[in-house]
Amino acid sequence: MAYQPIENYGIIGDMHTCALVGMDGSIDWFCCPHFDSPSVFAAILDHKKGGRFQIAPVQTQGVKHRQFYWPDTNVLITRFLSPEGVGEVTDYMPVGTRKKNSGHRLVRRVTVVRGSMKFRMECRPAFNYARDPHELSILPEGACFQSSSLSLGLATRLPLQKDGNAAVAEFTLNEGQRVTLVLRDLEAGAGWLPDFIQNLSEHWEKRIAGFDPSIEPSIRDFLSEFARERTSRGSLELMRKARQLMSVLAPGAEEKASPGEIETFRYEHPKLCRDPREYVDRGQVFLTIEPDDPAPGYLPAAMGETGRRVCGMAVDYGHWDATLRDCVKLVTEKPGVDADYAVRLLSTNALGFY
Repeated sequence: MAYQPIENYGIIGDMHTCALVGMDGSIDWFCCPHFDSPSVFAAILDHKKGGRFQIAPVQTQGVKHRQFYWPDTNVLITRFLSPEGVGEVTDYMPVGTRKKNSGHRLVRRVTVVRGSMKFRMECRPAFNYARDPHELSILPEGACFQSSSLSLGLATRLPLQKDGNAAVAEFTLNEGQRVTLVLRDLEAGAGWLPDFIQNLSEHWEKRIAGFDPSIEPSIRDFLSEFARERTSRGSLELMRKARQLMSVLAPGAEEKASPGEIETFRYEHPKLCRDPREYVDRGQVFLTIEPDDPAPGYLPAAMGETGRRVCGMAVDYGHWDATLRDCVKLVTEKPGVDADYAVRLLSTNALGFY
């Protein structure tokens, strides 16, 4: 069945976002990192292109489906019953242990309680309602999905394979065996910054410089108007990115709101007196990117000579998703990165910053 009735879905969440899990073991709706963020999985809207995260028996004929919650919890059990065995997928999102900026986790645990069962796992995200392309990297213990706006990591010990832009695996479990998969959003790199600065610059030229050069809006007012014109998921996500950037561009700005008000971006800022791109050209911003970040390929084109001067490479040794092996080779052989830029990226810019 391509589309399931809504009553065939259970819901899990962590009070920041939620996911709909079908009786066929497929997560057909999930937005990250917030309820109103653009979708990651949206097969409930478009079965072919919407994206899904499905764990289900390979053999579907004669399989019955049951779904229920553990009593007094938001832990959802999807049970598959067949003559050969009984399997379960337990889905939940941890609540109460999330630290600031630690990401959202979607946990899927597969267990066979009787007999044996062969499963197929398919994780096929389609970022921003299937409008944003992404790169897939298969790692020793998982996979990374990287788009321009969001990166996700899938942690598992299953041997994964690529199927287009999806990570897939087939595995057999016997009675008492289990396997766990954890999907979470990853710490954002600097890959979004060049395009974001370019958009800010265009907005400045169109709405400020080209309209009335004497106007000197506050940074908050400028960004609020910018965000209202680009409401892909409402202004809050753009505000968060803008606040990160402007904390560097305007270091004199201090937060004046109480902790509960910070999320609404209500604190004072100085006036914005020049094109935001000029701050970067003046050397006030230095970017670091990871070797598997898509930024090296387009940063020079997006920001010209400035992009060559402000960027260095960082390797996150403590992260499970870090790509450490052959990291220098990844940069030097990446399409679109010339030899001069590679030298700047790997050494010269870092020395200059130091």
